[in-house]
Amino acid sequence: MKSTTLKLGALVLAGIGLFMSIGPITSCTKTNTVTKTDTVEVPVVPQPPSNPSNATSANGIDSLNLVAYWPFDNSSLTEKIQSLAGVGTNVRFPNGVKGTCFQGNGGAYAVYANPGTALPALQSFSLAFWINADQPIANPDTAILPGLGAQGLFDLANVSSFWANLHIDFEPRRLADGKTPDPDTLDMKVELTSTATGVSWSNQFPEVLLPGAVGRWSHVVITYDGPSGTFTIYLNGTTLNRYGYAYGPFMANSITLYANDPGSSTNTNGAAPLGNLKFANASALVIGTWQLSTNPSLTSGSGAQPWASGYTGGLDELRVYKDALSANDANSLYILEKAGF
Repeated sequence: MKSTTLKLGALVLAGIGLFMSIGPITSCTKTNTVTKTDTVEVPVVPQPPSNPSNATSANGIDSLNLVAYWPFDNSSLTEKIQSLAGVGTNVRFPNGVKGTCFQGNGGAYAVYANPGTALPALQSFSLAFWINADQPIANPDTAILPGLGAQGLFDLANVSSFWANLHIDFEPRRLADGKTPDPDTLDMKVELTSTATGVSWSNQFPEVLLPGAVGRWSHVVITYDGPSGTFTIYLNGTTLNRYGYAYGPFMANSITLYANDPGSSTNTNGAAPLGNLKFANASALVIGTWQLSTNPSLTSGSGAQPWASGYTGGLDELRVYKDALSANDANSLYILEKAGF
């Protein structure tokens, strides 16, 4: 027993010595020194460009007077204000200024058997659209050759007359040699018909040159103010000043259309302005050709003509207003649509 006690004591003393030799036992706590910072992505919202009308989108321009709008997006011919439904012939929808566009080929068009109520009732108007057009080539033959001749873009038809109520086409234009197609400038003709009381010049044919518009996207706004008879065209937001007309030509930012023969560019006959329009038999609409060039013709007044062909270019963002856009609104529409707004 004694010896055992001594051995245990020795072990105890040895343990104490070991403890003393290694020092006191301390606790160890692991500290994480890595700091994680989360990055939150804040989306950048595109802002509309500055424009004279301070509008945030093209749809905000004169919106109360916008009566028809064709964006031609998603391969659709449906008009967006009145939901006018069109039936297309050979129409394609490649990329345009915004989304897809209407693409003509000389034989492509869209017919609207019901043009709604707002378009036939127009007294003043603005038509705004983008075009990417080739220079039309005159048709040297008596046969109908698609794409040659004057290319029709838009007709609010008069279904019993040779001429439409409201029409736009592009005329073949040559350089001074009389042979070479102009590689730069389009010749656009606008025809409008009014059967209002006191109007003897019922068919009007103003036209204007569009410099720099061949083969590139260009924005056009055509305006007519009924009470004053003022007719104005804008190209890429700027007024044009090279008009041709029966008593022209004119180097002015706008011209006056008269109800009768004015006698001269200074209206020496004292004719009254054309005034508010009054359309007749406006029961159909076609985009991409003339009213008489569809199959069958939209008018009993005529069938197809060899000099009247379909549009061969691109058409996008077609808008019709029931008033004459201001210069600021025409410029703003161009700026906003060009930027995708």
